[in-house]
Amino acid sequence: MTDATASLADPVERRMAQGGADRTPVETAAYASGTGATGMRGAGPVFVDFDYTLFGSNSTELFIASCRPSLLVAIIEFAVRRCIPWRLTGFSGYFRLRDFVCCMAIIVLCPWSIFMWRRRAPKLFERHVSKQIAARLSEAAADRIVIVSFGLNAIIRPLLKGSPWQDVRLIATPSLPPPQYFGRGKLPVVRKYFGAADIAASTFLTDSLDDRDLLEASGDGILIEPQGETCRAIEHLYIPLRYTARAKYAASYVFDQVLFVECLLAVFATVTSFDGLLSKLACMPFFTLSLMCIYEIGYFENDMVAAAREDAPTLTKHSGRFRSYPMQPAAWIWAVAAAAAGAWLACFTGVMHAAQLPRAALLWLGSLILLRIVFFAYNRVRPAARIAVYPVLQMLKYLPLFLLFPATPAGAVLAFCQATTMSLIYLVYRQTGQRRVIEKEQFRTAMFAVALCFMATASTTAALGGRFALGLLAVWCLVRLAKAPILRLVRGIRRKAPAEVPA
Repeated sequence: MTDATASLADPVERRMAQGGADRTPVETAAYASGTGATGMRGAGPVFVDFDYTLFGSNSTELFIASCRPSLLVAIIEFAVRRCIPWRLTGFSGYFRLRDFVCCMAIIVLCPWSIFMWRRRAPKLFERHVSKQIAARLSEAAADRIVIVSFGLNAIIRPLLKGSPWQDVRLIATPSLPPPQYFGRGKLPVVRKYFGAADIAASTFLTDSLDDRDLLEASGDGILIEPQGETCRAIEHLYIPLRYTARAKYAASYVFDQVLFVECLLAVFATVTSFDGLLSKLACMPFFTLSLMCIYEIGYFENDMVAAAREDAPTLTKHSGRFRSYPMQPAAWIWAVAAAAAGAWLACFTGVMHAAQLPRAALLWLGSLILLRIVFFAYNRVRPAARIAVYPVLQMLKYLPLFLLFPATPAGAVLAFCQATTMSLIYLVYRQTGQRRVIEKEQFRTAMFAVALCFMATASTTAALGGRFALGLLAVWCLVRLAKAPILRLVRGIRRKAPAEVPA
């Protein structure tokens, strides 16, 4: 049911809630002992959830997304919510603890954010308030309505300012909650303010089965469809490769391709000793990240602009959610910052001398601009003409790195084989629509082996880069070849494992 008013007229709305798609009618019906419509005109309190119920969005996500500067907020959000294993806290509401810490970190590090929020919050509430839920709540006296939310009081209260509910009781997360707060449901929180008789005579409106305890304890527990569109702060805060890993390709593919293919290939292609290997492993990832930031602008543009030129564009279901993603100038800022960090590490480890920095900076900035121009052109020519531009894009993943850190002859050949393999796969895709006609690991390794055989007839091992360099490149190729068989073996073991468990 999509009409929230109609859902309130029934005892219970059987919503296929997120995380509750397999809920049965019997399980749902247990939440209602009366009629939701009469509960509004009764004498007991009316508890109402806030996010996606009265407020057709997520107050926490909106707050995080609205804070400035967005670059700093994006780093805070990523560090707090994505890098800390909150599940290990053992709290059932670990995600509430995660969001609370993130919001408090933003408020402490960007204190102006809370004042800006107070100014813009009333208009946000006016824009996102659920008209259907608001109409139903108007049937109840204001002194009976209690908003119960795990969102922050400091975030929700400004949203209510100027609305019919600005003076209603708000039970929300305080600024200094006790740790056990995040392991409780809403019922223990409500019990601090209301007795058992009041709760038994109450009406409770929510969109989430996470509120099961209060749904079951209230006289009229009404489960409705979530109001408004899903809001995610990450779709408005730029972090390098976030769009690539969430909207363009699978995250596992991006991690493997960027780190273990492009970055490691560039490292192994430029080293001739163990000491050089450690130094390059320290600085090269930053230069690779710098390149990928500009590459990501092209990916984003490819989905938002170039796809319109294709008859059957291949877009993921998530790409549309990132239409307002602040790709520029954030990607450029990250690209320059990552390159600066890489240059500092290169000087610190002795790979680069300070006197080389001006020349290196000009070369690198020129390479980034060239990459942007080529990808810009690629996204604006007809699909058939992209076949000629694609190899240049592949070349620009490695050539800028080799300008700063000269590659060994064998390393340069392997990078050429990688660029050629990816270009050939793209050519086949454009001609046939098939992406898996060529096994890239096997084809690249075969090309590299053939090229080395020819080069060996005209050069010595030392001239090709030395035994250490050749050994690294050979090991990398063999590991890449073994990746697919190992993954198939692991998946096969996982599929068989449940059948082997004794009954």
